Parts: sequence; structure tokens; C-alpha cells
Amino acid sequence: MLRKAILASLFLLALGAHGAYAEVHKNNCDGEDTGYKFLNKACENNPDTILVNCLNVCTRFDLRTGECKKWVAKELASAVCTSTGDKMILRKCSEEESEFAQQAIEQARNQAQKLYDELRALDITKLDVETQRRFGYARVIARGALNWINHDRQFLCRDDGQGLCKNAYAVAIPLTGGLAAIRLCEPLFSKSVEFAGATIIHEATHSCCATSDQEYYNSGPSDQPLSSQNWHNIADTYAYWIMNGLCVPGPDRCTPIAELENSGEQAAGGGGGGSW
Repeated sequence: MLRKAILASLFLLALGAHGAYAEVHKNNCDGEDTGYKFLNKACENNPDTILVNCLNVCTRFDLRTGECKKWVAKELASAVCTSTGDKMILRKCSEEESEFAQQAIEQARNQAQKLYDELRALDITKLDVETQRRFGYARVIARGALNWINHDRQFLCRDDGQGLCKNAYAVAIPLTGGLAAIRLCEPLFSKSVEFAGATIIHEATHSCCATSDQEYYNSGPSDQPLSSQNWHNIADTYAYWIMNGLCVPGPDRCTPIAELENSGEQAAGGGGGGSW
């Protein structure tokens, strides 16, 4: 008899209509119920809000009536809706992750604007022709990253199990329709907001402008000096500039612009080491 009762309970638990149902709440699963089951629709009517998709699962049934005696809510996914409610900025983030991610995204916006302004204001006429050309491209890429971040792009926090976050702080991932999102990996949340912002810009240059990961500034000396590479097309160049200031990458290091201006020397186009 007991075995039959247990089987009946498990059967009821497996029924979607009786054993589980989804709701979208504000902020967390204990927050206000929006009346919606799906994040996209809930975002349309709850702009500038953190929403959480919660699965309510029955963990204890009345075996005689089949009624649920205890419901437990489990967070499935979350989203931060834009001020117009038409897009979700953050998805699959816990409340703590969402708070940090929002700070990092805002930091990235400010950093990207500052970097673009500095590149526009930079007097490159004293540099050699090849370096001038590369800085010209760098301005275009910095503007592209700024525009990308400012258009309420989507960010995700949790790894999807495909190993994309292995040895990474963040990774750009393709979406349908030719769009891209940035997955924020777990190690990033233990870093400073400034570092996280620079990392987002690194990934944004991938998404907007197809920059490469052929070299990292924190990976130590390279077999081939960055001076022989197109440093303007390396994503880490922009993250390094944000954390350390504008410089001209060279065979041994990235020489600060101020040093070149003070010395009156012409800079040879290049790349270089350092860590950030």
C-alpha cells in the first residue's frame, strides 16, 4: 500500500499542471508576482526592472486529495529589462551577480567613452606613418565598442556547460540574427569593477569589430614581438589602454604617449608586453 502511495505521489509530481508551474517575479522568487510566465513578455510591461523566472515545484502532496501541501520556488533565469522594456540586458544571473554585472556594464560604458575621447584628442602627427594608421583604425574600433555597449546588448552570467568559460573571464557568443552577447564567467565576479569593465570592452571589440585574441598583454614575453603584429586589431590592446593609459606598443613594452611626447622621439609602430 505504501509503495502505491509513493508511486502516486511521484506521478503527481511529474505532472506539469499539478506538480510544477512557472511565474515571473520582481527581483527574486519572493518578490511581487508580475502575472506572466515568460521573461520576454514580462519585460515589456515592467521596464527598468530585475525579473526572475521561478519554477514552483510541489515537494509534498496530500495523497488522498492530490493537493499540494508545500511549494518550493526555484530560480530558472533572470533578466534586467531596459528602461523601455524592449530588451533584456542581463540574463541567467543571480541577484548578487546582477548587481555586480550592472556596475561593470556601467563602468564599461564610461571607460569606452573615455577611451574614445582620448583617442580622438590624441595628437598622432609626431608618430611615424604606420603608427598613425594603426591609431586611426584604433579610433574606429573604440567607437564601435562604445556603440555596441550603449545599445543595451545582452549579457549572461551562467556557463551553459559547453566549456566556453574555461580559462576565461568573459566570452563573446553569437546569437541568432547575426547578433552577439557577452557571457560573464565566474572568475570575473571576484575581480574589481574596473577590471570587469575593461574585460567587457575587450569582448565588445570582438563583437563589433572582429578583433583577435592572438596575443594577451598579461601572458608574458612573446616569441614574436607585438611590434610585428597589428596591435590595433588585438582586443587586449583596448583593455590594456583602459587600465594603464594610452601607449604605443613596442618590442619590449607599451611606451606611454606622455613619454614619447616628452622625449620628442618618433614612435615606431608596434606591440608590447606588460600586465593588467
